[in-house]
Amino acid sequence: MTSTAKLWQRLTSVRQSTRRYLTASAQTKRSWARVADSLTSIPVYYQDQVNVIAAAHGCFPYTIVTPTYEGFLSVEREQVICAFPDKLYVLSNHSDHIDMQSVAYSKIAYMQHASVLLKSWLKLMFVEPVSSPGQVVFRYNSASECCFRPLLKLMRSNCYGQPSPAVHIETQSLQYIGQLDYKMYNYAVSSLLPGQQVHSSLFQSAVQQELIRLPRVFLNRTISTAHLAILTDDELVLVSDGEHAKWHSHRRYGGIWTIIPLSKIDNIAVVGDSKGLLIVNYELV
Repeated sequence: MTSTAKLWQRLTSVRQSTRRYLTASAQTKRSWARVADSLTSIPVYYQDQVNVIAAAHGCFPYTIVTPTYEGFLSVEREQVICAFPDKLYVLSNHSDHIDMQSVAYSKIAYMQHASVLLKSWLKLMFVEPVSSPGQVVFRYNSASECCFRPLLKLMRSNCYGQPSPAVHIETQSLQYIGQLDYKMYNYAVSSLLPGQQVHSSLFQSAVQQELIRLPRVFLNRTISTAHLAILTDDELVLVSDGEHAKWHSHRRYGGIWTIIPLSKIDNIAVVGDSKGLLIVNYELV
């Protein structure tokens, strides 16, 4: 038997493997956060603590499981987020233990929510010391955005007492933004809660500085990205393009929303800088 025939015999005699391999899309979905609607849908090593929390509040919370996420510079730990009407519990998976932190909505100085391409995050900042550092950050794949929208709405609605029963979202006073920047108009409308009354808004397009001027050639640098401020009954909402838009002005992907309860603003100062821009500083309590 020739060597070619022997090789063919070996190839055709290999049994089909019984292993099942994950497709690329299935592996990607493993990095997505998900909503857990029951105790059994949470990883086993969290169930005892979540059961104790749920028993203390008399109901099962709105729960999000965020898997280990390796899409950023550092690997994010797996977390379970349990949201009740008055506070949030965050359980983080360390190598040798499960760490738990509770966050009362009344202690939140401001919230920052961002979505840029596939990178999204939700940051809760505190002025007063809590059980650990002054911030809690959740990073997740943007495909999981639908899981975090109800959480953000829950926290915002309950920061000021009972959530509003209204379902109408005001858009009339923001129509002028749509004529200037339709993307920011959509972001402005989506940032409002039902029933919120818009008292004032201010839009600023991107500010550019000329670097080089040659015949038929202009080279500019963006020193301030497009942003807007919306003043409502109980919040100051700031919306802006991501910092990447400074270097790639034609790539305005995603945005950053900063939500500040008015009750947390103690002082506002407006100062000028060397570039001729006005900078608004907020002092929070």
